[in-house]
Amino acid sequence: CTSQPLPILSQKQIKPLVSIVLISTLVIGILYINKFQEDTLNQERNFFGYKAVRDKMVEDERRVMLQHGMTNHGYQIYLDNEPQILPVSYYGSSAGVGKAFSFLRSRNLEKPKVAIAGLGSGGLLAYCQPEDEFTIFEIDPDVYTLAKENFTYLKHCPKAEVIISDARLGLMEVNAKQGDEVYDLISIDAYADDLVPFHLLTTEAVALYKDLLKTDGVIAIHLSSRYLDLLPVIKAVAEDNNLAARYFIDTKPDKFSTISVWAILAKDEDIFAHETFSGLSDFSQVEKRVLWTDTYSALLPIVRMGNR
Repeated sequence: CTSQPLPILSQKQIKPLVSIVLISTLVIGILYINKFQEDTLNQERNFFGYKAVRDKMVEDERRVMLQHGMTNHGYQIYLDNEPQILPVSYYGSSAGVGKAFSFLRSRNLEKPKVAIAGLGSGGLLAYCQPEDEFTIFEIDPDVYTLAKENFTYLKHCPKAEVIISDARLGLMEVNAKQGDEVYDLISIDAYADDLVPFHLLTTEAVALYKDLLKTDGVIAIHLSSRYLDLLPVIKAVAEDNNLAARYFIDTKPDKFSTISVWAILAKDEDIFAHETFSGLSDFSQVEKRVLWTDTYSALLPIVRMGNR
């Protein structure tokens, strides 16, 4: 067979085609924006990007959620139009951080001290009890405003203190003022959209968390990511700081929760003998070891390949 030359359109023919494409794109964009705005309660944009609070029905269940870019940063369930204080999203009771709080409660501390890097909707404060002392470090003032005005988690935790600061700088200041062994639980969950907080996962950062952690306390680090497998990083920084470590992939979350990946770090290996941590996995199952430092962080070795 003989090949036929591709038809060449004249400028007169191209103009209406271009117009059709542009008009179609504009119409689709307007429809998408209108649909998005229908359920948007509040929105802010600053240096840290676009955030929106959205009111959505999910399987006959009302959820008010905080969205940063394409990522959900927590939500609150409404039943009979009343906001519920429940651990949801990546913070469900079956998630790694839920297990960390279960361990904290098992110690029957009078006034446990908890540090949280990253506020989001405030969902982790669902675990707060009246005498708890929660300190939350949030770098984005708009996130704090949206959490305070659209969710009730902060009101639920009367002694919660929100510090508008980069979490690492804020924790360094605590270390300088109060010394070592301040916190019973430290949670690191400071994503911006799906962007990994590199400087919060370096060996120097983890050394700071270790200094601030009480002897029988734990560090919970959120590792869920669409694009990166962060387990090799945690394996390396834990070993570099002589910390015991486990991880948990919650593949069967409860109704209000989401599949999540959390790592738990501790100064004492014996902590993981507690029944709360019985389902966690040992990092010996993670083959790679990728050490991040304040002067070196490699993404390529931990990029997820394919759809796994």
